[in-house]
Amino acid sequence: MRSFFAMERKDGLLEIRGQDARHIASVLRMKPKDALTAVLPAGDRAYCVIESISEDTVLMRPVSVVKDDSEAHLRITLLQAIPKGQKMDYIVEKCTELGFSRIVPVISRYCVAREASSGKLNRWRSLAHEAAKQSGRGSVPEVSDVTSLEAALSEAAEGGAFIIFLWENEKLNGLSGCAGSIKGAGDVVLVVGPEGGFSEEEAELARAKGAYVAGLGPRILRTETAPVAAGAVVLYIAGELGPRIE
Repeated sequence: MRSFFAMERKDGLLEIRGQDARHIASVLRMKPKDALTAVLPAGDRAYCVIESISEDTVLMRPVSVVKDDSEAHLRITLLQAIPKGQKMDYIVEKCTELGFSRIVPVISRYCVAREASSGKLNRWRSLAHEAAKQSGRGSVPEVSDVTSLEAALSEAAEGGAFIIFLWENEKLNGLSGCAGSIKGAGDVVLVVGPEGGFSEEEAELARAKGAYVAGLGPRILRTETAPVAAGAVVLYIAGELGPRIE
């Protein structure tokens, strides 16, 4: 059953507003007494009965609540140098499906796009919301405001995350070489460059911040392919792409 993100009300009902509410009413054509699954702010999943539907609000009464286990135990943040065109749309959508916790658009030396309008940021956040809903996630990843590569690396280092800086000129180290660090990490930060890649100076900056600099093999991946491929490998190493053994 498809799920929607809902807000909790003081009267015990759950509320869905805006575009999702209009989708439930106009596209799905649901009515009072129909069953609907909602994701609560804490991430738990509530099985509900619809109480009322208006043009932009759906009210539901929860029948039962179960703990959600869809979220990855490993928090992955993507620092993505802004690519040209609409490639970021694909990156946000697929990384959300995989289970990334946060996506940070960054400006690096070879970025052609040097900023993102509020309209683009709102679009990326909307795409993350829709992808989280479609993939049955218990939360929507944060899409942060644009920042510089240096500032984003500094924040990651200060937060104690394990940073993996993907660089096509790194020929010795791969993701398998840091498997132990991935398994022991609570937070992993993946850093991906734009179409032109990263400069030597940026790679050295990453090393100075404590990053593990890694290549992804002899083939050059597109900027929109690299985070998806690397993210899948990291999640696999962390045991997040198979049955969970508690």
